Amino acid sequence: MSQIDSDLLPKVVDMQSTRLIYFAALAVCVWLTACGPDWHSIILTPKGPVMERKIQQRFGAEELEHVALLYSQEIDAETLAKFEDASEQDTSLTGTFGADMPADSHNSGTYLYCDSPLGSAAIYTERFGGRHDMAAMLRGQENAFHLVWDIVLLQLDALVADSADYAELRAFLDTTMRADAWDLVLEITVSDLGKDSMTNLSWREETPDDVSEMFMRALHFLDDRGYLTLQEALGMAATELNDEDWHFFALQTFGTSIGRRMGMAEGTMPAAFEALMNYSEEQLAEKVKRFLESDGRVAAKLADIPSGSLEKLVEQAFLFDIDLLDIGGDARKVVLYIPVEPYITNGAWFEAIEPARTGNDDVGPGGSKSHVEWQYPLASVPPGGDLAQVVFAFWAEPNNEFQVEHLGTRVLDDDALAHQCRWRQLLGPSLRDEWDSFIAGLQPGPDLENILRRFRFSVEEPLGDDGPPNAIDSVIAHDVVRSMLSKLQGSQN
Repeated sequence: MSQIDSDLLPKVVDMQSTRLIYFAALAVCVWLTACGPDWHSIILTPKGPVMERKIQQRFGAEELEHVALLYSQEIDAETLAKFEDASEQDTSLTGTFGADMPADSHNSGTYLYCDSPLGSAAIYTERFGGRHDMAAMLRGQENAFHLVWDIVLLQLDALVADSADYAELRAFLDTTMRADAWDLVLEITVSDLGKDSMTNLSWREETPDDVSEMFMRALHFLDDRGYLTLQEALGMAATELNDEDWHFFALQTFGTSIGRRMGMAEGTMPAAFEALMNYSEEQLAEKVKRFLESDGRVAAKLADIPSGSLEKLVEQAFLFDIDLLDIGGDARKVVLYIPVEPYITNGAWFEAIEPARTGNDDVGPGGSKSHVEWQYPLASVPPGGDLAQVVFAFWAEPNNEFQVEHLGTRVLDDDALAHQCRWRQLLGPSLRDEWDSFIAGLQPGPDLENILRRFRFSVEEPLGDDGPPNAIDSVIAHDVVRSMLSKLQGSQN
């Protein structure tokens, strides 16, 4: 593509013009927005071997029709017509699914369930968005970043090249600050990609004014590199300005920060930034627009970009999504209602509070039942442009009544119960029936441990009287019986 799409220019200029001139300032000095994120949700309620799933979010017309088909729900023409324009609205759909979760949000997920007389166990895991070719993604991001930086420098050349100290500033921007800016972008990207949990407390729905971790990470970086102290940055975060004042404030802050990093006297800035402050935000945007339309060097740099789009180039350069520096934009919440705390999860566990304990009808955050919850920001980059968000939970629900009746106490829960359930599921029908009959015939008493230890399946040879003392007779059931014996012995101590 040899030239910039003229229809795209107004949108690019509107979104990125000022950022392309002093984007590092905005990337780091993006302060908190007045409103919180716009939430989408997936609510999951296991019902034995199936999972009830409710999705609530904004859909386009085609997407709504596709998801409704997955959920076996019919959408009439009148409803679809409401989604034909750009004013999408929140819609909820509910369906019941087996092992495979529906691909309703650039995702893939699995729900596994197994049952037994002693209790049940389940696993839920799901991936949302993302890609798996990280090396290529980061190489592409680096290339895009340097192209964006080159375009920023070309714009400055066109705007303030006649400033007294521009040669020195140009060299600094092309070397030291280029390296600093890439370090910052890469650190935030890797930090975002490396989260092993989607529960980011700064994104909690009930605390929408919290500062994001990425914002604070950026401030620490600036302090460490000598651009802006933490005291200055946090003081500025509380500054409320109108748009035009903010334009000059950001330019001044960025200019003096660069001056400090270049070793200039405190509070001074390169002459080029003083020249930029002579323009209003509208004047500066207009000059940038003319530059983008007329300078063939920008078009030449975009020629090798598959999309040929400056907007897409900026998105690729900031894979961490610049909106993640604050709490604006969209976010997703995944809620899994289960009656017991999972023994493995990367989510946050909320146990329902009994009304009798609180003296009121409150039953805990997020709903009327205990649940696991994940929350995470939705990047504006297209799906597949970032690392997948992965959620998972492993839990086991013991049949307390059965266990107490036949074993005298609860002997299996959490991972031990889950192991028994999976083991039992892998037995053939005949051996499974033998195990269930054996367990159902147990009664609490002094001989219980010895009866458990001497159990064997009909296909197994007994150890005999000369076997080791305290040996478990069944090779097939060895691990399960050992877990049961361990809990029984522990309950007696």
